[in-house]
Amino acid sequence: MKNLFKKVMLFAAAAMAFASCQNDGINDETITPGVEVTVNATTSDISRSVFGDYNATDKTYPTLWSGKESWKVAIGDTDTDVNNDKIAFSDDRKAAIASFSINEPDVADSYVLYAVSPKAAYVSSQNTYIRFGIPSCQKPIDGSCDEAAQVLLAVSEPKESLSSFDINFEHATAYCKLSFLNIGVNDEVEGVSISAKDVKLAGRYEYTVATKAIKEQSSLADVISLETTNTTDLYFACAPVDVSGKELTFTVHTDKGNLSKTVTMPENRVFKSGVVASLGIDMSGIGYPVATTRWERVTKLEEIFDGEYVIVDGTSVLTNGATQSAPAQIALNTKATVVDNVLTNVDESVIWTFTGSSDAMTIRSYANTENYLYVISNNNGVRIGTTTDSWAFQEHGDGFAMKDAKNNRYCGLWEANLGTSNPDWRSYNTVNATNYGPDGACLTLYKKFSTDPMILASNIEVDAEGGDDEASYIAMNMTDDVTGESNKEWLTAVVGGGK
Repeated sequence: MKNLFKKVMLFAAAAMAFASCQNDGINDETITPGVEVTVNATTSDISRSVFGDYNATDKTYPTLWSGKESWKVAIGDTDTDVNNDKIAFSDDRKAAIASFSINEPDVADSYVLYAVSPKAAYVSSQNTYIRFGIPSCQKPIDGSCDEAAQVLLAVSEPKESLSSFDINFEHATAYCKLSFLNIGVNDEVEGVSISAKDVKLAGRYEYTVATKAIKEQSSLADVISLETTNTTDLYFACAPVDVSGKELTFTVHTDKGNLSKTVTMPENRVFKSGVVASLGIDMSGIGYPVATTRWERVTKLEEIFDGEYVIVDGTSVLTNGATQSAPAQIALNTKATVVDNVLTNVDESVIWTFTGSSDAMTIRSYANTENYLYVISNNNGVRIGTTTDSWAFQEHGDGFAMKDAKNNRYCGLWEANLGTSNPDWRSYNTVNATNYGPDGACLTLYKKFSTDPMILASNIEVDAEGGDDEASYIAMNMTDDVTGESNKEWLTAVVGGGK
């Protein structure tokens, strides 16, 4: 590479409109092709220009430079940042002139300039393509989408010198103006999300210079999360993608839960680069989901932690009734229905509240909250009463053994008189005492799980160089493992199989 510095005069002219139709409804995507426009670039400390007022005559949104932009430009094998202090904007904000220095690239014939706005969206470029990123976590502003989400690209004609280039920026991203209708939310709105089934909305993409085609590349996301407290006139950017016949789910997250509606997009509906699609989501009749529970069998020791449980030995269940000694055997099928290791129709009289950890657990009655499960130093010493005890669990057979800390005795069903009626619950000092029967003190635990998660973010973009960028992930009422992976530029968090 030549180590010379050249000054480049970069002139950016533009057409000035997005096209969009204004009819109410979910699928008011415009048919008018996207047009070339000039907008801005952004970094964390630079604000973004807004869409102008809608023009009902020509059905366009004017888009102008804000005067606070920065760009990334590349020529051959070298690139540079064109920061705001290097750009002069015209009074009408329709054009800009930039003056900057760049290392002279090593090229064979002529020079071609590639530009990306905002500069943070730039990934890489070669003679045939530009790679860029669309963030899935966005913060809309009044009258426009997130400053970091409006991605524009420009490619100049070949030039024999570096003295000047004339370019027009074109939108790579598509846009949507989203409003929730008839929602009647009086609660605090904490965010909005748009999720798609069988189609990706954000991530990394590649623009082919010759054909102007945009194709998926990596770190793709099917959810866009909007940090907002509003429910109308929300702008967001997404990939230009065919959503014909696809299911899109629109969710308002509030402090009381989620309000969601899933819509199947009609045929021939496409989100187009540089075009604003108007989406009006009618939320009439949409309410908060009813909280549901699911009683599932616990299979791993590490799954035993705070929560509500049912304790079973064989086909008998330990009830949590009033103060008593050596509780009697009660048939499980009289208190709950078991199908494929899942309980339904669970009676309160068999629910216990576990508090602590698997090696030191307090077990309290759900129906009689002043009573606990404990033992005394006696073979028939299982008790239910006001005395607290600490229990430790260990894997045993195809279930678990439960041992009290004070007397080192195990809780299980007395099966000494097999075939007789009403054996009771006992506490022997070995897990495989003869009187426990063939399986010893082997217990089966069923735990109550919540089934109404609230997720606000996915594919969170983080700063590759450890800068000041911040992102948040919010998950409520989750019982599944949360895992994450990063290639230093993108972080993907997976909760219960959903990104």
